[in-house]
Parts: sequence; structure tokens; C-alpha cells
Amino acid sequence: MSKKLTAMLLAIVLFVGGFVAIQNPVAAGTDTVVIIPDAGLKAALNRAVGQADDADITDTQMETIKYLQVIASNNLTIADFTGIEYAINLESIYITGGLTASDITPITLLPKLNTLTLSGNNLETLPDMNGMTSLTSLSLYTPISSDEFTKFNQLPNLRYASFESNMKITSIAALAELPNLDTLRCQTCGISDFTVINQFPKLISLAAYGQNTGRYNAPVELTATELQYDEAAGTIFFPFSMMPDRLTNFDGEQSPFTTSNSASNTYFDFNGVQLPSSRLSIDSSGITVTGVTREEFDGIDTFEYNARYTWSAGQYAEPPGFSFYSLTGGTYLQIFNVDHSLAITADPEITYSVDAAKSEAEFLSDVHATTNDGSPITSDFATAVNLNVPGRYIVTLNAQNTLGVQADPVQVVVIVTDNTPINPPTDNNNDTTSNNNNPDLPVTGQEFAAPVLVGLLIITAAAGLLYMRRK
Repeated sequence: MSKKLTAMLLAIVLFVGGFVAIQNPVAAGTDTVVIIPDAGLKAALNRAVGQADDADITDTQMETIKYLQVIASNNLTIADFTGIEYAINLESIYITGGLTASDITPITLLPKLNTLTLSGNNLETLPDMNGMTSLTSLSLYTPISSDEFTKFNQLPNLRYASFESNMKITSIAALAELPNLDTLRCQTCGISDFTVINQFPKLISLAAYGQNTGRYNAPVELTATELQYDEAAGTIFFPFSMMPDRLTNFDGEQSPFTTSNSASNTYFDFNGVQLPSSRLSIDSSGITVTGVTREEFDGIDTFEYNARYTWSAGQYAEPPGFSFYSLTGGTYLQIFNVDHSLAITADPEITYSVDAAKSEAEFLSDVHATTNDGSPITSDFATAVNLNVPGRYIVTLNAQNTLGVQADPVQVVVIVTDNTPINPPTDNNNDTTSNNNNPDLPVTGQEFAAPVLVGLLIITAAAGLLYMRRK
């Protein structure tokens, strides 16, 4: 019994010990040499403890490092952070030069790290950093997108965050989940919507000047009739209201666009060819392009608008309680695709009962007839279909838009059915009335009932006699 108990206790101890080892992969220093594959990282750590760049470094020495800095003048390149997890007392990492690593997972294992600053061109995705509960300051100057914010937006103690010169950062909405974030710097990114500022619980400082919005927007799809083209005047008016995702303040106000037509302030092109500023007339409502012939208009497949925002300090509202708030300057860019075709879509077939009362408008609605640009549709329904006579009819749909473009005709089959009820034939075989010619017909199987009963009685009697004789 004692042997079994001892074995059980030993198993428990081994299990718990193994579990603790998994949860805490780096134990206290034992003067064991730490394997650091990356020469640049090894040199930086050795410099932090006052050794030659290529010297062996022990876990005990690693535990003495509290601050690690690598700048461009250090002439170091760091591509792999393996081994840094042994610097269990490291509180601050500042690497703004020579960072080529694409994975910073080992950094997430540093229990006391409170400040992390990284700048490099290869770090596009982040590991889960939400377990770094000591982190209070995070600055990432790398090509991450806004989608990566969920990797650290549950940090309970993060107060300062900075992301600059990164147009892939198009939203800060995910950062509103940080309970203690009070300072956010996101200059020259690609953020358009700042109404989410209202959802940040502790934010009091925002530096967000110079947003360059729209660089990662999908092209807007338009039909030619949506463009305000005046053929007689040779002009197209592009209202600013058609521009999506404009820079928007916390209160919903949008930044104005510049009204300067100079090439340094406004860029406008047809099919990738910039229009001269002399053809652009701009006011607060939009842009008018002049000198547009019908031939040029019909050839516009794409156009691009790229211009400056004009907000400067004091021209927009600031949220109450903020110590600093900046949304000045910035640029806007959007590409549009133009479809000059006119197309009709409709159900291929519909069925009506004879004598149904249907107008052409009702028919077009019933077959869901539409055009891609909203142009009206006409048909020969009134003359091609006789709703008083059952049969199969062909209706042709046509459309022409305001630019004179005609759609390819579409045909719809109309089936008119006769709704007169057909009397079913009499079936005498299914007549359920009584049949006087066959009185007292036996129930099915009735002729076998008596013989079966007699047979059962005989078997029972025989079984009884056999039992008595055996006794």
C-alpha cells in the first residue's frame, strides 16, 4: 500500500513540476551560457554587460540587464530575438536602427518590460502581446496594419502608444478597448474616422496631424450617368459629397478640401493622365472639369482625385478634457472606375392566370426588371401579350439612358395559363357506400381465425400432458 501511495505522490510532484516549468520557461540564473543565434542581438546584450560583442553570456549576466538600446550608429543588425527571454529583469527596449526581424515573440516573454520601441521595415505582423501586463509604453514604427491592434488592445496598463508615418494604419477603433490609454500619437497615418475618440475611456492627448487617407481604399464603382456631365457646356462637376472616407473629427465634422487648383495642392486625372490646372475650377462644393468633349467623356474609364485637407489649428472642435489634440493638414486620395455600358436584368420567365389584370409597370415590377444605372425600361408587354388567351408570349425589354446609350434588348417569356377547373372522373372502385349485393362480407383473415384457435388449444393440452408424465 505504501509503495502505491509513494508512486502516486511522486507522479503528482513530477506533473506539478513539469507544469510550472512550462509556465515559467526561464528560471533564475545558474551561470549557464545562453544560446543567442543572432550576432547583432548577442553583441547588443554583451555591450549592455560590458563584454566583447562575441563573448559568451550567461543567464546570470542576462538578469542584470534592465535597458537595451540599439540605434543606427551602433552598426548592428538584429533579425532574431531568440535568447532575449533570459533577460528577465529587462524593463526597456529601444531599437530604432538595424532591426530586420519579422517576429518578436521572445520579447513577449519578458515579465518586467514596461517600455518597447521598435523601428524596422520587416515587422508586419505581431504575436499576441496581451500577456505583457507590465507594458505601459508601446511605440511601433513598422509596416503593421490596423488589424494588428487586437494583438495588444487588452493590455491593462498601457498608457502611451505611438505609430507614425504608416498609411496602412487606417483605424484606431480597436485601441478604444485599452482601459488606461491616455496618450496616442499617430501622425501621418491613413486614419479618416476620429469619431471613435468618443469611445476611449482615458484618452486626453491625441497627435494625429497629417493623415493621408484613402491610399488603401478600393476604387469606387460608378456608372457614367452618375457623373454630372453637361455636354453642351463641355463640363463635368464632381461634388465633394461623392468622396468617401473623408477626414472626420470626433464630432462628425469633415475637413474641407483645398480650393486651390495648383498641381501642388490638387491632382486630378482621367485614365492616369493628369489634367492641367487650367481645366480645374474648384469651390467649397466640388470640382468642375472644363473642356470635356463627348468623345473624351465616353473614354473615361477611371479618374483619380488627390488633394490636401485644409484644417489648421483652431479650425476644428476639440474634445472636452483633452490637454492636446491635433488633426491639422493631411491629404486625400480616391480612385473611381466608370462603367459606360447600359445593361438590363430581369427574370427570364413569369406565369399569369388567364384574365389577370396587369399593366406594363406591374409586369416590369413582377419580373424585377432593372438597369445598372437606374435608367427606365420600356417593353412591348401591352401589345405582345393577350392575357385573355392562354399561351406562351415573348416580351422584349429596352432601355436608353440620358447619355443616349442603348442597352441590349432582353426577352422575357410570359406564360398565360387557363385556370378553369377540371371535373375529376368518377371512380367506382373507390365508392365507400354500402354494396347491397355483398351483404355481410367477412373481415380480412376472418376465415382463418377458428382453425388457429383450435390449433393453439391442442398445443397447450399436449404440453400439459408431457409435463405431467415427466413428473
